[in-house]
Amino acid sequence: MKMVALAGALILFSCSSVDEPSETDSGEPLVSRGIITASFHRYLDGSGREPAEQFRITGLFVRHAAEAHETAASLLGMQGLDVDLPLDACSAPAPVLDDRRWSPPRRSIVELLDIGDMSVNFGSGNKTVATRTFPDLLRVIVGVIYSTDESHGVVFRPGRTYDLRTLGSDEIGPFEVALDAPEDLVDLRIAGTLPFEDTPVISRGSGLEIDWDADGFGDEVLATLGFTSLGAPWSMTCRMRDDGEFTVPASLTAALPDPLTCSDAELSLSRVRQVAFRAAGLSSGALRFEVTSDFNVTF
Repeated sequence: MKMVALAGALILFSCSSVDEPSETDSGEPLVSRGIITASFHRYLDGSGREPAEQFRITGLFVRHAAEAHETAASLLGMQGLDVDLPLDACSAPAPVLDDRRWSPPRRSIVELLDIGDMSVNFGSGNKTVATRTFPDLLRVIVGVIYSTDESHGVVFRPGRTYDLRTLGSDEIGPFEVALDAPEDLVDLRIAGTLPFEDTPVISRGSGLEIDWDADGFGDEVLATLGFTSLGAPWSMTCRMRDDGEFTVPASLTAALPDPLTCSDAELSLSRVRQVAFRAAGLSSGALRFEVTSDFNVTF
């Protein structure tokens, strides 16, 4: 949950209105990307008690120099949006590198653009997705984000169509994008254990079986294992077909550090569905729906 909290904190930075340039003052090309994420998180503690749940919609409309892509993704906690893995494959366990290195720039590296009013409708009338303005981050990120949650009447309804619309601004044209919410991840088992009832155990050198109830829609499921070893954060990610079963190869679990050196191990399972959209002033845009279960594991 630490990674989720960190990503949630980082996306609370944003962008002021400026003339729409196609390049920086130094002549570097600019790219702009719209990322709208609807995320339903369930936190399981293995006690059998009612899990904590949260639903939120956030919108980031990011503009930066093309060469600053990695820095922008790291600062905003967006590395997980583009998983560079084939289906049914995993990355090897490895230390998490900190990409957030920069020299204070003469102007902002990342702008989070104002795109005008945004609303969402999922069958209960239009709900406003409000803008939130925050102070700049070391003169590196400035602007606004879009955000709403259950406290404003926006709730998770599996199978319901979520229709988002904007009026546009001087910089970004109006657009509409819709996506059906995926079904919840149910009957989830890790190595035969229900995370709702008990803490799953991952055995080094043994295949790790992950099972769930597939909805047959053709979504993807991402599994991210995070832990601390000798004071450093580590991570391993698997990208899986949503067919209800996957086994992490024993060759990868054998690469996990000695359990005596590890702590704070967590596993996150996310069903992911997304659709692209276009708008004047954006290089690309995507609406992404994530249904996630987070829970502790032991080695």
